[in-house]
Amino acid sequence: MCGTNVLRISAAILVLALLVSACGGKRQSSSTVPLLPQAETATPVGNETQVPAFENQADQDLAARLESRLKEALAEQDTKTASVPPTGNINLIADLDYASDDKGHRLIWQYGNCADYDQNGTVGISDITPLVAHFGETREDNPLVNVLDGDLDGAVGIGDVTAIAQHYGNNVSAYTIESAVVEEGYYTEVGVVDFDAATGGDAGWKEFLFALPLDQALWYRVVPVDESGVRGIASIAVQFRLPSLAPRVLSVTPLYGVSGHTVQFSALVSGSIPYSHAWDFGDAATPALSHSSSPIVQMVMRGIYVCSLTVESGHGQHVYKFVVTVLSDTVAPSIVGVTVAPNPARVYEEVTMRVEALGSEPLNYIWELPTYSEGWGQVEVTKIWKSPGKRHAWVFRRLLDGGLYVAGVDVGESWGSPAGRVIYDKFYDHMVGRLGFSPKPGLLPISRGGLMAYNWAADHPDRVGCI
Repeated sequence: MCGTNVLRISAAILVLALLVSACGGKRQSSSTVPLLPQAETATPVGNETQVPAFENQADQDLAARLESRLKEALAEQDTKTASVPPTGNINLIADLDYASDDKGHRLIWQYGNCADYDQNGTVGISDITPLVAHFGETREDNPLVNVLDGDLDGAVGIGDVTAIAQHYGNNVSAYTIESAVVEEGYYTEVGVVDFDAATGGDAGWKEFLFALPLDQALWYRVVPVDESGVRGIASIAVQFRLPSLAPRVLSVTPLYGVSGHTVQFSALVSGSIPYSHAWDFGDAATPALSHSSSPIVQMVMRGIYVCSLTVESGHGQHVYKFVVTVLSDTVAPSIVGVTVAPNPARVYEEVTMRVEALGSEPLNYIWELPTYSEGWGQVEVTKIWKSPGKRHAWVFRRLLDGGLYVAGVDVGESWGSPAGRVIYDKFYDHMVGRLGFSPKPGLLPISRGGLMAYNWAADHPDRVGCI
């Protein structure tokens, strides 16, 4: 029979340790191996392949002897099945683990296909070749014997041929990687590692790696799959835990408040959760101390205060100091900053503008936006377009009171030229196509604007309701 996985188990399951076997010695695992059915024996391919010839006659004679023993062992098999992936406890991958370094996090496991001594993915007659090459060697002589010692007698001998017969045709084409939220939960496939991706094998079992996502703490297992896509026995499951990091405060907001008013503070913190908060506002607010993650405090007297936030977990502590400005409750408004997103923006793309202002409530906001430049859509502050003027306000008022909308665009001193009419075309497309206004607007020519209105109407009579 094949060798046994070395497992740390209690005396209460000693019988299980004797039943669960695998080829050679693998990395130790502290996980308990579940009772699973033993692998079925496989139908030999027949005499379609033979052991390659050896230059040394003694090796050639030994190969013939081992091949003869293999045929005898195959004839002794009672159950014959087609080629299958590795199954049964003897092929259970019990050394699944993960490793972390500066290159990331990776699942790592050793190849598990009992009696595939040449580790080519399939148990077959070619596995006699490494037995011939290392016949008589012991585990102390060569660590590769851990792979070849199928009968667990500590050395490579004729008894190791029996394992080839027992698992003849077992095949591994790839491993599927599966994950679940809990160990006994539903596992879904997250990746595949082809057999050809294996490394090593010169001094032990081949090894496989799979890169893990950096932000998901899940349970993982690997499942061997044969060339037909048939699944073998799933490995033990291992829980990947994200590396524990000491907490660190990145920022605190806001950094100001108005005397007598309440303010809710919050902090952006990195690191492994959970961690505690300890706020110290000193004389800036009441209460002065808080252990809430987002405390609500009342600002006290006008002034500038140095405050602190301490975040702490089992992995470390970070003290972050910040300055809070407390303003008088009758403070004149002032703009702290303005943000525009997205910036730059494409033609017709909506943008969001936000202003951060200080001052006593209530604050009124009046936005004056620049007109479009000749590039139509470029954010270019050339002038502020204030319309209508006093002379035309009465006309606009009557139109608005009558339920009409008034809209316009600054085409500069284009005097109805083709360049100006291009801007007018885009303005029409914007109002009709994007905002949904009537496709036949009325035009209101005023002074030099009449040149534009009449020339554009001449170009597009089907787009004009009236002038």
